[in-house]
Amino acid sequence: ARGGIVSMSTTALSTYVQLIGLFGMLSLLSIGGGNVVLPEMHINAVNGRHWLTDNQFADLFSIAQTAPGPSILIVSMVGYGAGLKEGGIPGAIIGGVVSMVAMVVPAAGFVYAITLIWQKAERSKLRRAVEKGFAPLTVGLILAASLVMLGVSSWGMAQKLSHRPELKERPRYWFKDRLSAERFDFLGIPGEV
Repeated sequence: ARGGIVSMSTTALSTYVQLIGLFGMLSLLSIGGGNVVLPEMHINAVNGRHWLTDNQFADLFSIAQTAPGPSILIVSMVGYGAGLKEGGIPGAIIGGVVSMVAMVVPAAGFVYAITLIWQKAERSKLRRAVEKGFAPLTVGLILAASLVMLGVSSWGMAQKLSHRPELKERPRYWFKDRLSAERFDFLGIPGEV
């Protein structure tokens, strides 16, 4: 019995370390807010580490968006889901807290350091160019997050509304394949895109 407890805590510790690694990295990539890293978060949490299913991820995203407070609530909910699999409710709470700290602290430290430098470069041409470049970058990242969530939610809806056996397992690149196979006559583009 003792070996099972040690094994369980080792697995839980490994999960928490993976959460720190994932959200620490995403923290530094989240230019424009937490939602811009949703595609990478989805790939890791659902496809890579199997902490959540597509439907669970879509549900957590919906809850995070409708709940009052910051939109990065999804971070603590993914951590909660990962921790729940390893350690029940206490493990879920730890997973949620670890994830949120890992998402906030690296970005906050980086922003603080950059702010010190940024204030000294007030009249720099490079500073103006960087400020102008972040707007289209942020728009692109938010668009990518929207496409991922559209693919996840539309697939889940298709599964729920249909009893067809071919919808039981989703192809790996279902959303991309679906886009390339659709006819876009309504846009004046004949045939396949």
